[in-house]
Amino acid sequence: MTTALAISGGGSKGAFAVGVIEYLVNTAHLDFDVYAGTSTGAMIVPLLAAGVPGAIDTLHHLYTTVRKQDIVVERQPALALNDYGWFETTPAWNNLITKYVTPDVFNRLQTGKKIALFVTQNLPSGRTVYWQIGGTTGPIRVTDAEFAEVRVIPDLDTLRRAILASGSMPVIMRSIEVPYQAGMNALYCDGGVRQYAPIQIALDAGADHVYAVVLSPPWQNRAPCQDDLSNLINLLQRSIDLLTGQVGDGNIQLAGLYTRAAQYADAVVGALRDRLVGQGGVSADVFDAALASVQAQSPFTGPTARLTVIRPDSELVDSQGKAVDTLTFDGPTMESWLQRGAQIASKTPLDPDAGVRVPTQPVA
Repeated sequence: MTTALAISGGGSKGAFAVGVIEYLVNTAHLDFDVYAGTSTGAMIVPLLAAGVPGAIDTLHHLYTTVRKQDIVVERQPALALNDYGWFETTPAWNNLITKYVTPDVFNRLQTGKKIALFVTQNLPSGRTVYWQIGGTTGPIRVTDAEFAEVRVIPDLDTLRRAILASGSMPVIMRSIEVPYQAGMNALYCDGGVRQYAPIQIALDAGADHVYAVVLSPPWQNRAPCQDDLSNLINLLQRSIDLLTGQVGDGNIQLAGLYTRAAQYADAVVGALRDRLVGQGGVSADVFDAALASVQAQSPFTGPTARLTVIRPDSELVDSQGKAVDTLTFDGPTMESWLQRGAQIASKTPLDPDAGVRVPTQPVA
């Protein structure tokens, strides 16, 4: 069985994901073949996929000690409209990415059997770009090729830039240029614009079971925003949170709908078989031939995988119970989120038969 870990965006709330991972790896003893990350998830993925000794301890330390000034600094003047970003991400590059995404990490990823994927959005083309490193089968073929593509990471600089770009929220943070081939340099931003939870790319990579860590609660359990929305930066962050949250919820709700519809279709077929064949009105051969004649048109007869979603059941809040934005980095608060992630993971069924059924290819 091929298993995948997919981690959504969420900034500082990545601490919740680290808590989940601590439980999945250290307690449940799960191992993953594919790692896919968007935004903060893209920062978590490389150390895990590379198999760096003490990777989880390092992530625990980072996601309980890092501060906002370690990630971004406000530009001077605050909003440089001709330079596409309110915040400069040089601190993240210097303090996190170049420090922890080392030549050793790159070499481990490039030569290893684990597949690591980092989700970005190409701004000029509008296409989602998955940056891939590792694995032995070459570039992944994406099922939504009309809207997305995979690019294999050739060197350390590209790896670092892809990770930085994956977490660069448009307008709020400066977009990142990621060189790829001559004449193909382009600006990239946060992959959460279209792929908040990178589930489909994990399926495209051949996963039979995807464990998706989503850093926002179900929509109905989210708290109202308490920030001053007359402040432009708060308004921008709130707008992006709403956009990415809706994208992620759409992906998960579709998986649940598919499972319920497939179960209903199976129940209908079973009931018809019992009524027609079981009571001797139609032979089993005739029934099976009739069913086979229409099954090719069914969206429920293709290959499926399992999806287990692990997410907060309510809003991740600070010590005062206030919902905070994804750029709020507070050590004690993040430690509490980390512990909550481990707690929720411990209550989640994790066996291979758990989770909802999802098609390995998008349903038209």
